[in-house]
Amino acid sequence: MLLLDDSAWFKSEPSVADYRRRLDVLRPGLERATKWLSTQVATLQAYDRQAPNRLLINALAFLSLGRLSDDQSWQMTGRDFFNSALEQQHELGYFIEGGGYDSS
Repeated sequence: MLLLDDSAWFKSEPSVADYRRRLDVLRPGLERATKWLSTQVATLQAYDRQAPNRLLINALAFLSLGRLSDDQSWQMTGRDFFNSALEQQHELGYFIEGGGYDSS
């Protein structure tokens, strides 16, 4: 959806008007899901605090949905998750997960 939102062609091409409408129908549901997810931030932070891969998934979810809905607070939450993951990166580049290294 983010790529399509950035595409001038997709926004103006008459032959894909039906697809634009179909995506617009999804937006309210995504916003509701993100609002609910926002109530779970403390739980996600606590549960995923030693799992950089999950912190990055959380970051991607909030950053993407925040951008789609133009909600700066969700984007900030995404950046917070991203920074929490980066704090667990060893100077050699690998992530420390649960006190050990994570090959991903």
